[in-house]
Amino acid sequence: MSEIQILTDTYWVRWIIVGLVGAVSSLMIYIWRSMKKNIDRICDKQEKDHDRLDIIETKIDIYHPNT
Repeated sequence: MSEIQILTDTYWVRWIIVGLVGAVSSLMIYIWRSMKKNIDRICDKQEKDHDRLDIIETKIDIYHPNT
């Protein structure tokens, strides 16, 4: 019957809720940081690809002008 007595005491219920909220928030922070790393990696790749396209377009304009 000790399980029932623990749940009737609001002190323990409060700490259980605080622990659950802390676990969920730390999980959300972990997921956000891993997503941010992936997003930053994708943005860096897109910037490099954009720079390569600029170089190709510049070479085309130099060797084949649009006149």
